[in-house]
Amino acid sequence: MDVRAKQRLCYLACPSNSELRGGGFAPRHLNRWQHLLVLYDQPISYLYVYEVRHLMRRLMFYGDQAIAANQQIDQYLLKLLGTTAARIGYISSSSDPTRQYFILKRQYYQQYDLKLLLYVELDVEYNPDLVDQLFACDAIHLSGGNTYYFLYWLQQRGLMKRLQHYANHEGVLIGVSAGAIILTPDITSAQLCGDVPYAPLTICQGLELVDFAFVPHVQDTPEDYIRMQAYANQQQRVLYGCHDGDGVVVAGETVTLVGNVMRMTQTSA
Repeated sequence: MDVRAKQRLCYLACPSNSELRGGGFAPRHLNRWQHLLVLYDQPISYLYVYEVRHLMRRLMFYGDQAIAANQQIDQYLLKLLGTTAARIGYISSSSDPTRQYFILKRQYYQQYDLKLLLYVELDVEYNPDLVDQLFACDAIHLSGGNTYYFLYWLQQRGLMKRLQHYANHEGVLIGVSAGAIILTPDITSAQLCGDVPYAPLTICQGLELVDFAFVPHVQDTPEDYIRMQAYANQQQRVLYGCHDGDGVVVAGETVTLVGNVMRMTQTSA
């Protein structure tokens, strides 16, 4: 589809909003909406201003990215990205001097012809000159690790608000394990999968991009169920417990559970 054709579709999609038609809603944005509409089987005529604003949020919650079962949720990622030529930036939860984990993730994405281009470290080798390049990527990968330590350094580098804006208005946020927990309102669910609190961190508020809690690496044991239910009751919010290979996809206001994801809701006393 050429640029002029995309412009015509932009006019059709936003018939009542002169600001969007005048340039605020560019043809390049239409690529994203077309793929989301295909994903949720909606015709182009549904693209009014309200839907445009609420389809912006695109989030991936992975329990891990290490086993073959992830291929099911990977297909959702490809649909959200809309292209196999997508550029992905990587934020490391802690120092990775040999780039061991970054290289593994680069290989992971290569199987789909996705390009993991940029490594950003927050603690030891932080380079502020890389930040603008990071947010110019089509997606940002938030790595696994210690959730408390990761959040502390995101706060220290002043990246929280920028990540929130990015998720709501620009690209896809891919959270894996700790990175997925950080997308939620409060990261204390990390204790359920064994993360040890990091003493300098005093504010456990996450990115608040969703209204539910998330915990990866769930094992099907009675102890797991009891602890997850207690957490859902304490926080008074839904908790999604994710086995390795499973995940949660958020596109606009739609939440899709992929695989055998457990849903714990608050119970009465």
